[in-house]
Formats: sequence, structure tokens, C-alpha cells
Amino acid sequence: MKPGPRLAGLLSCAVVGSGLATIGAATTWYRTVQPSRKITSSLGVVPIPGAVHSHSPSDLGSPILPIAVLCLVFGLLAFLLGPRARTALLGLVVAGSIAVVALTFIVKKPVEAGASVRSAPGRIVTPIGAAVALVAAAAALPLSTKVRRVRMPESGPEVGE
Repeated sequence: MKPGPRLAGLLSCAVVGSGLATIGAATTWYRTVQPSRKITSSLGVVPIPGAVHSHSPSDLGSPILPIAVLCLVFGLLAFLLGPRARTALLGLVVAGSIAVVALTFIVKKPVEAGASVRSAPGRIVTPIGAAVALVAAAAALPLSTKVRRVRMPESGPEVGE
């Protein structure tokens, strides 16, 4: 396989991974659930369900979302620029992906008095996307200086070849 289409595929994987990391960083990671209460009155007992609050990493003071967005933008720009700038941008995507993976493990859980804290399913999407971007950008790094122009293949292989 020629290095041009291979580089285009690896860049595409890096962009998709960065997009997944961005989506995961913007979704809910934790939910705090207040206990339900009951109010007694002369008419009877009125149950009041507990309040549920959603928390994303940005709500908890983590810089994961801006770093993931920058990785996505740098990955998209790598398609348009020349070999030297592409190499620098891929290096930034690698560094940003490492930072996102590391930061996902140190996001503090929210604290609310009397509430139970639950993990939400969006929490696992960010490190998976960042790992995909990291592997793809690291694999594309050696090819980035060898290819002058990145072109997506217009068609697949010809029949009979």
C-alpha cells in the first residue's frame, strides 16, 4: 500500500478518535441523586422524589474538553497543511491525547451533602477515543514527512487487479 492512502486512513482514525474524546468530554460523567423525602399533611403523605444533578468534567473543573477539541482541530488541519506543519500537528495530537488519557483518571467526583454519587456511561468514551487518536497519530507520525499531499482515494481497487 502506498504511503499516501495509509496516511489518509491514519489521519482519519486520529480525527475520529479525537471526535470521540470530545463527545465523551462533553457528556455526563457523574450523577448525584438526593434521597427522596415525604411530607405529611392533613390530607396524607406526599412523596417527593430526589433531585438528580448531572456533572460533566468541565463542571468539575477539568480541562479535558478544550484539550480534546484542540486535538480534533489539529487532526483536521493535518489534512490541509504540508509535511512539516503536519508533523508538528500530529505531535500536538499525540501530546494532547496523552494528556486527555492521563486527565480522565484524576477528575474528582462531585460532593453534595446527603447525595449518592453514581458514574454515568459517558465516562468511558473519552479515554477510548483519546487512545484511538493516540495510536493513529503516533502511527501516522513517521509517514507525515514522506507524503507531500494527502488525498483520499476516490475509488477502491479495480476489478481484476
